Amino acid sequence: MSALSIQPPYPAFAGADGLPLENGYIWIGTVNLNPQVNQIAVYWDAALTIPAVQPIRTLNGYPVYQGTPAVIYANSDYSIQVLNKNGSLIYSAPAATERFSAVIITVAYRNVNMNVQEAFDDVSDEIDSLQSSNKVNYNWMGFFETWQNGHAFKVRTGAREIGCSGATFARIGFVDDEITMQHVKGVYQASGIRIQRNSTNINTQSATMVMNLTQTETKPLLGQNICLQLHALKAAGYSGTAINVRLQYSKEPQQPIVLANGTYTNGHVVLVDDDFTLTTSMTAKDSPYVITGLLPADAVQVAIVVTVPWAGAAAVDDYVDIEGCFLTIGTVQSGVIEQTFNDLIVKAKTRYQTTYPYSAPRGATTKAGSLRVTAINTDTTRSVISSVRFDPPMAIIPQVLMQSPLSGTENRWENETTGVFVNGLPYNLSDQGVTLQNNGAVTAGDVLLCHWTARCVF
Repeated sequence: MSALSIQPPYPAFAGADGLPLENGYIWIGTVNLNPQVNQIAVYWDAALTIPAVQPIRTLNGYPVYQGTPAVIYANSDYSIQVLNKNGSLIYSAPAATERFSAVIITVAYRNVNMNVQEAFDDVSDEIDSLQSSNKVNYNWMGFFETWQNGHAFKVRTGAREIGCSGATFARIGFVDDEITMQHVKGVYQASGIRIQRNSTNINTQSATMVMNLTQTETKPLLGQNICLQLHALKAAGYSGTAINVRLQYSKEPQQPIVLANGTYTNGHVVLVDDDFTLTTSMTAKDSPYVITGLLPADAVQVAIVVTVPWAGAAAVDDYVDIEGCFLTIGTVQSGVIEQTFNDLIVKAKTRYQTTYPYSAPRGATTKAGSLRVTAINTDTTRSVISSVRFDPPMAIIPQVLMQSPLSGTENRWENETTGVFVNGLPYNLSDQGVTLQNNGAVTAGDVLLCHWTARCVF
């Protein structure tokens, strides 16, 4: 009788800390697609008669069926995504055959006496190389999940506003309170953007949203074909027919986009643009709108521009929704690596940081979160000095604005002791931080409050 080695009978999953994954989530889906939104049938038995409801939960690292560790079966290749109990990504893989083929090749030519950890490390490196190939999204803003300026804000003609996810909402001719950009739940992604002409608005000037990459973010794309893909739909009340999507670049560094049509101030070049006719349904997940172009090696920074035209008077639902806006290397649509909300927040904070509460736009009349400093003497410029540290550092040296908490007036402190406004002044500005001081008379012991906002205007 031949001997049988004892093997663990059930698959085990570990968290990011290496410990057994407790109360985790396992999603199984169509190969090369996101398994959460493209689930396939999986089962608890090899005969494929007992369906497993997704997501499959874990207990002490094991997938469990009726409270007992169990094996999961599928009758085809599959993608897999594993999340922890908080919904953060532990890992994902686009296909089972891609993972296991790497293991088989490894065993075929390597010494069978190789240390198990060494073999595992080699396989992991091969998997990482495989998954990183053509699956990196450089335009992180395309997930639209971070909202530094509040849930929604109104466009102002007097100043260019930085909107959700670092996008700039440029304007062409319309006046205050006529256009709103707001966060919505996406069809395929967690979040999307809605660009809406407010009801009864008769101004038909286009609205333009710009997503501007930094010089550092643009470097991996230089000299290569780049592909922009995005999903979009129009509301039944949308008065236009198509949107214009443009890839543009500048040959000069840190170029601000302050022009109404969303173009670079200097060194502006249009790489490629196209009009896409919209329907009232979101474009199919495997068939987004796509434009491609060869980005020259002498480009410095690149931007995505989406222009929404209007016609006639605005109906109640005169809007366009956009989601999944990704810029990748190549000439065809490709997969992108999903990012956790925490990753997106950190990246968003390199564009926009503020003392205002998360849901409050800049200029809101609220003391919540405001900076509070006590005057140390009667000096008109140095009675109040407060150093602000940007955490994390900004992508470039930002524009810094300070406002009175109760009036929203720019460059003002609120003197809580006397109830009057005091002029303020930011100085020593860098990408690491700024110093805020008074620029008007105060009395020693007065308590001064202000909000500050740092935003990258590039």
